[in-house]
Amino acid sequence: MYHRNFWTRPLVAIAFAISLSAPRAAVPHQLQVPFFQDDGGQMSNHLPTLGGAAAFIAVFNTRGEEITMYLVYSQEEPSGSVIMQQAVSYKLAAYEAVIFRPVKDDPVEGRGRAVPNVLPGLGANGSLQIIWIGGPEMASAISGRFRQISLSGDMGHVLL
Repeated sequence: MYHRNFWTRPLVAIAFAISLSAPRAAVPHQLQVPFFQDDGGQMSNHLPTLGGAAAFIAVFNTRGEEITMYLVYSQEEPSGSVIMQQAVSYKLAAYEAVIFRPVKDDPVEGRGRAVPNVLPGLGANGSLQIIWIGGPEMASAISGRFRQISLSGDMGHVLL
């Protein structure tokens, strides 16, 4: 079931925990992947091998300093309730770009394989919040793009 504070709950928890040790000006910033499907197996000849779809999330650190991003995956169960995975972190080096798949480890990801995936067994569909903390100057510190590829075509969009 969709909860009114569904998107803000993990954001508030992370912000509160970090605010205890961060300067007062630090606030959470985020990018959203509202829906992904990643059930296509490994890529071969630019297509998923099992049919289905392959999801790719690209993030880029636009600043000259390391940024820790927190990934909060969520998925809807068949019953309609939402499972939110505990936030996992990944450090983006200064000006680093990384592309990763949210469910599968695929050799085409390269170093993106180090970015934590959704927990095993929770399915191949879901949503993702990418959260980082900083002052107002950090609002656009991470930019991102989403791309989903299937046998019937592909689509992509910028993450907002």
